[in-house]
Amino acid sequence: MLEFGGDDLDGFQLRDLEVNTDSDALRSQVGLRIGLPEVRFEPSQYSTRSPYSIGLGSAALFCFQGQDEIASRSLLFHRQAERGIDQTLKDALPFFLGALQEDQATKRAQLRDARRDLRRAELSLTDAESTAQTTDITLQALLSEAHSAGMTDRPSAPDIRATVAVLSSIRFSGSKELDRDSDLRSQDARREIEGQRAELRQQMKQLLSERDLLLDFRSGEGSYQRSVALQTGRMTSLDLLRAGHKGPQADGVTDHCPVCSQELTTPDPAASQLEQRLSELRKELVTLAAAEPNRRAALIRLEDSVSELRTQLQALDRALETVNLRGNEARTVSDAESREFIRGRIDAILGRHSYADDNHLGVLKRQAEAARASVIALEQELDDDEAREQLTSRLVALGRDMTAFAEKLALEHAEKGVRLDLAKLTVVVDSETGPIPMYGIGSAANSIGYHLVTHLALHRFFTRQNRPVPRFLMLDQPTQAYYESEEEKRSGRPSDRTAVLAMFRLMKDVVEELSPDFQIIVSDHADLSEDWFADSVVHNWRDDKLVPLSWL
Repeated sequence: MLEFGGDDLDGFQLRDLEVNTDSDALRSQVGLRIGLPEVRFEPSQYSTRSPYSIGLGSAALFCFQGQDEIASRSLLFHRQAERGIDQTLKDALPFFLGALQEDQATKRAQLRDARRDLRRAELSLTDAESTAQTTDITLQALLSEAHSAGMTDRPSAPDIRATVAVLSSIRFSGSKELDRDSDLRSQDARREIEGQRAELRQQMKQLLSERDLLLDFRSGEGSYQRSVALQTGRMTSLDLLRAGHKGPQADGVTDHCPVCSQELTTPDPAASQLEQRLSELRKELVTLAAAEPNRRAALIRLEDSVSELRTQLQALDRALETVNLRGNEARTVSDAESREFIRGRIDAILGRHSYADDNHLGVLKRQAEAARASVIALEQELDDDEAREQLTSRLVALGRDMTAFAEKLALEHAEKGVRLDLAKLTVVVDSETGPIPMYGIGSAANSIGYHLVTHLALHRFFTRQNRPVPRFLMLDQPTQAYYESEEEKRSGRPSDRTAVLAMFRLMKDVVEELSPDFQIIVSDHADLSEDWFADSVVHNWRDDKLVPLSWL
């Protein structure tokens, strides 16, 4: 039963109780009361896990330490050994530390949808561009075919728009009978197409010859350039020899040996000639290097021209095939049927062409750009590197508190630095020889101590940063390592009173610092004589009993 009220909400009589909710709704309502809405967690796109919610059940994992859990050397958190809980802890802790925002799951879902939209837009654009590349050839061939059938007096058009305009007029025009000269017209069309094709092939041959000549020249020039560079490299050593030369250069008057720098009685012209030749070779290298961009641009222009001619030839080849086919079928197909067949093809092809025109391509490009911009924006908001940096910063701050608390409890290796290893869900001490996990530190007292300092540091962080975690920590027998005999348990006097006192004093200090926003509930055998300890005891089960005698 769930009932909300103010400060005057009293207990209920048995007859007033009724079932009005379930456990899931109860968690949701209590979570909302502490500022914890249901947060959807979206695993990465490569994960096999399904999306799930982070709510009160996830937050409660940080609020309890059972008797077996607090003394465990391998398990740090409540229910960690249960299936799936370890991954929930790894996913939930960054959120509760504030390293992940509440809308992270929503944005990840949006990113997934945006990536899917981008793939669809890119596929549509690629398909439309592929269609557009063949549309020009198809429409030109169709126009030639219509011309050969006497449906238009224009055998070609200057561009695709003019071609579409002519074909559209044929598409919606009524049927007309062929004149008596249709066979002659077909023959003329064939001859005209063959003439155009022969002319284009001649142009293609000329362009390919020019390209071949340019490539041969480029290849030969490259070999020559490498040869010149090799000679220049060998002769560059003259600069080193000249660096050690002192005295006036001999312009036919005096000179020095290029090897030993001794003055020659008879000037040797070989050195000056070599220097002059080196200068000439360097100039040739500069000239050759400067010519390379021009050759590359010329090659690109030739290749573009060849591609354009090839497109035109393909259109003429298709038109010629159609004309020949019509000539072969002229005896079996009437002229009217032939023209209606061509008109039907025009109608079908123009119907498809409407999806690949310039306007439609522009729309598809803008859709792809918008989808890409959306993906980029969401990826920047969900930057994994930024999230990792935010988490690391918070874990470092958490480690400082853990280290300070561990030193107060005099735990083993505390002076070396203590931190929480989120990947392995354990406490790690960083030593000079490497990290030491909690299970390798030592005694049960150390294990309990490191459990305590971890959860105290976490709740100090949760409370100070106003994170949506219940403001309590419940511990079951945190001092069990110091009560080895039944007599010690009955008396409440531990074997190491100093260590037990240090544990409860640390809990007291944290609660007082965070008061009134945090509470620690401890069920334990300890019965210390300090006044502050006695004032903190709510029930002494040695006297009160867990089940009061008045109930029996």
